Amino acid sequence: MPRNTNTDLQNHLFEVIEKLSVGDIELDKAKAISEVAKQIIEAKKLDHQANELKLQSFKLIAEYNGKVDESKLLGG
Repeated sequence: MPRNTNTDLQNHLFEVIEKLSVGDIELDKAKAISEVAKQIIEAKKLDHQANELKLQSFKLIAEYNGKVDESKLLGG
């Protein structure tokens, strides 16, 4: 199980918002945290897209009764 989940990321970001509202965090630090979060989210989106493409590949293989070389489809 992943150590840091999407829920963990959301909780951290909400904590930053709360700290900003009461002045417990510097704006530059909050901006840096926000940029890192954006990169994490973008990486997760790309991972999801890759998984969707793999699923589509497997569906095509099933549709053609395994007549496609799976190793060439998945690059391995």
